[in-house]
Amino acid sequence: MIFNGGWTQTDRLALVAGNRPVTLSEVRAWVYLQSGQCLSGQVTAENRQQIIRMIAMEKLYQAATEFGKFELPPRIVRQALRVVDSSRGFRLLNTIHLRDCHVSLPLLEEVLRRELVAQHYIRSHSASVKPGEDALIVLASSLEPDIPVVNLLFHESQTKNKSVLGAIQPEKH
Repeated sequence: MIFNGGWTQTDRLALVAGNRPVTLSEVRAWVYLQSGQCLSGQVTAENRQQIIRMIAMEKLYQAATEFGKFELPPRIVRQALRVVDSSRGFRLLNTIHLRDCHVSLPLLEEVLRRELVAQHYIRSHSASVKPGEDALIVLASSLEPDIPVVNLLFHESQTKNKSVLGAIQPEKH
């Protein structure tokens, strides 16, 4: 879209989990929710781990909502966001920091809502997870054949038999 004679950035499709496309904005919001930090332009090892966990969370969300919608009232999500904001040791709701990380408050609330549904799924299926295992990753890996993931933006390239993550380049139209 052209605005005021210049180019504007468009939201890119980052991955597809099952039948749901996940945009770069959603990945930014999820990383911000988990760490209070912006998703860097150059994907770091820490970002890569966060993205793997986001993919697992998205799979669990789809499994949890497969047979109907799991509704959380907006008021509950806003309260949960305030609790997360005050309990994680970093401030999520700082409007300047949100803007600098290219994260909108409504999107942050939606990502938190999806995570709360996935956490409910984890609690209801935790009997199948052994002590000391990461419940999110274990439960998501059991859904592998049913909920495939196509990673479009955070792919790895093979260079001299060594995996290297590329940079996130904004797309202009």
